This record gives sequence, C-alpha cells and structure tokens, in this order.
Amino acid sequence: MQLPFAFDLASPAMLGWLAAAAAPLLIHLWSRRRYRETTWAAMEYLLAAIQSSRRRITLEQWILLAIRTLIVVLIFLLIAWRGVAIARRAPDRFGALIALGATTILTLQALCHMGVVCGILPTKGLPLPFVSSGGSSLISSFALVGLLLNVSLRRRRQVDSAEEVLG
Repeated sequence: MQLPFAFDLASPAMLGWLAAAAAPLLIHLWSRRRYRETTWAAMEYLLAAIQSSRRRITLEQWILLAIRTLIVVLIFLLIAWRGVAIARRAPDRFGALIALGATTILTLQALCHMGVVCGILPTKGLPLPFVSSGGSSLISSFALVGLLLNVSLRRRRQVDSAEEVLG
C-alpha cells in the first residue's frame, strides 16, 4: 500500500513544512543561550515592583481605591434608580414587570459580587455586570439594558402618539 503524498518525508513540500516548523524552535533555543549570560533590565524592574508592593498601602492608594469603589457603587445605584423609574412609567403591566425584573437581576448580581469581594457572602461565581471579564455575562447584561431601553422607548412612543391625537 502506498502512502499519500502528505506522508512522503522526502517530498519538497514536506521538507518546507518541516523547516517552517523547526525554525521558531531553533530561534528560541539560540536566543535563550544568548540571553542567559546578560542581565535583563525588565526583570530587575519587575523584581523592584514586587518588592515595593510588599510595603504598606499609603493613604493616597486608599483614597484612590475608595473613590473607584464609590464610583462603581454609584453607577449601579443609578442603574437601579433609573430602572425602577422606567418600571413605574411603563405603559402596561408587562413592561413594568420586564423593567423591574431586568433591574433586579442587574442590581442583585452586582450586590452579590460586592458582598463576595467584601467577604460577607460565600463565593457564588457571579461576575460584576459590565466590569468583570466574560463574554456571555457582558452579552446578557447588554440584553437586560436593551430590555430596559425598549420599555422606556415604548413609553415615549405612546406619549408622542397621544400628543398627536390631542394636538
């Protein structure tokens, strides 16, 4: 039985593939030997940064941390406040329930995440909406905000159509 062309190691195409696969490995081995003898400035910088991070956190760092934390908490309070306002002004009960449910999901997920970070709650695996990394969490958070905006837009459309009828 004769093997296909791809398994013929003596063919010019296969030799080209082998050379292309071996070249990065040879470059890595050659550069490793060359840099083994010299000191690398970036490594010294990283070691200095690690040693400086072991020191106490200064007052300035605590203030910056408090400001960032306060900004995140205020953003989620703003989302909750606007979500409840949209739910109260919804044109029908279904829109109000959708807006209130989306707001509840976003704010409770944020509160659970903040509680886990503070050590008040056990670890749940919930990401902080719009902040923590993760594609599916970001997509679902944007979908919930889209639902809120849709309910708000339906309210505006009804007000505009009522003004056209009256005016």
